[in-house]
Amino acid sequence: MSETGNYVFMLVYVDDEWKDIGGNEYPYEGYIEAKNFTYDINIEQGLYGIMWGKTCYFPYEKLKNGNWVVVKTEVSEEIIKVDSYYNRYKFRCGTVVHTGDIKSASKYIIRHKDDHGFTEDGAWLQPNEVAGSKNWIKEHKL
Repeated sequence: MSETGNYVFMLVYVDDEWKDIGGNEYPYEGYIEAKNFTYDINIEQGLYGIMWGKTCYFPYEKLKNGNWVVVKTEVSEEIIKVDSYYNRYKFRCGTVVHTGDIKSASKYIIRHKDDHGFTEDGAWLQPNEVAGSKNWIKEHKL
């Protein structure tokens, strides 16, 4: 990834072995790249996350006991929309900038969404829209 450009945050669930649904092993912080990335919607061949952490549903992720990472990635043709309703995307690479639980990840996204270099979408993001925020959890009765 280049130092200039437009960036977004992806919220990613990883299991107890720090692997995502495709078997990619995430570092606690630093660079991550899917070695088997393809330009289709197969989430097992790439990294997979929720852009800006904004979603209304989690089909398999563990909210209370799960591990969550926030990945900063550059907007490019290597970001592929997998599911527009749930705001899920597949991407090739990025930098892990935060690890923690769903609440700490949501707080990180909100605190840093206006940092230099991010897309304008981040500026419009409201705290209650990010998965894991107090209002989001209350609204979804978790």
